[in-house]
Amino acid sequence: IEPFARQIREETRIKGLKLPGSNVTSKISQYADDTTIIVTNLSSVRYVFDTCKKFELASGSFLNLEKCWGIWLGAWRKKTDSLYGINWTNGMRKILGVQIGNGDMIRTNWAVVIPKVENAIRSFARRNLSFLAKSNLITSIICSKLWYVGTFIELPKDICIKLERLMFNFLWGKKPEAVNRVTMQLPLWEGGYRVVNGGKKITALHVK
Repeated sequence: IEPFARQIREETRIKGLKLPGSNVTSKISQYADDTTIIVTNLSSVRYVFDTCKKFELASGSFLNLEKCWGIWLGAWRKKTDSLYGINWTNGMRKILGVQIGNGDMIRTNWAVVIPKVENAIRSFARRNLSFLAKSNLITSIICSKLWYVGTFIELPKDICIKLERLMFNFLWGKKPEAVNRVTMQLPLWEGGYRVVNGGKKITALHVK
């Protein structure tokens, strides 16, 4: 697939998206068997499909048009055209586990994550576990539901507060919190239980 990717990048007639604050132009993103193409004019779409046909002839692989989707974004977000035999939307589509497109991407993506966190907490809530065991579960299993989406999608303050409340309710077994949360988030040698701070972790992922 790399020769195909190189052809997309080097084809001057395919106009990608210049990333804000950078001289880099993005045309193609690939992960495993998933390919996402980013173009900024309609003629580029045609040249992308021409490149696909060349790759099919060279490799014997064929594009499954029924599984291909296009998203109309920006100035095109109100278009309803269906081009080149693939599915098109001016809403949102899931790309590698994240909903991308027009609409409230932040709320849409976190609305899926919160029930996963609640289910993970529910599965461990009845067990008689120590604070340290619960803290380890929060870090390794429960909060692992957050990191992937959190890498790409901003975490709103109200959702951050809700997630933190879920974590500490689990930690204290829904009893009153006898130690403040900042202390509980400290390392063991400073008197805490190293409870992960989800909001700061996601901020760190964005900075990275």
